Amino acid sequence: FGILCAVSAIGNIFLLTMNSTWYSLPKWPVFEYKSPLSRYVGIVGVTIWTLGLRLHLLNALNRMIALVFPLVSYKYASKRMTV
Repeated sequence: FGILCAVSAIGNIFLLTMNSTWYSLPKWPVFEYKSPLSRYVGIVGVTIWTLGLRLHLLNALNRMIALVFPLVSYKYASKRMTV
């Protein structure tokens, strides 16, 4: 669970940094809506957002299994099984 939360936090930090940097750039032609650079940045942003969404679903599934099957989850959550 801790590894999932750490990876999710790193993805969120990267996405927030990328968005805040991109929106603070000056209005030059290279940063316009249809430039190849802006499309590449958009693709990277959407990919990171999609991976973050899937990690949130994995976190929810992890917590559901820990609540619904508490005795079974200890067997599968050992260090040997998770790493």
